[in-house]
Amino acid sequence: MCKVSIIMPLYNAEKYVDKAIRSILNQSFTDFELIVMVIVNNCVGVTLKYY
Repeated sequence: MCKVSIIMPLYNAEKYVDKAIRSILNQSFTDFELIVMVIVNNCVGVTLKYY
C-alpha cells in the first residue's frame, strides 16, 4: 500500500496534462500512487493509475 495517493482530475487540460504528470512522477518521494481522472461531460470517462 502506498503512503500517499494523488488524485488528479482533468477537465479541458490537454495543454497541461503531460507536464503535470511528468512533474509528479519526477518527485524524489516515490511511495505514492497517481490516479488520473479524465472528466468528460461531467462524468468520469477514464481513470488511470500510476505506481
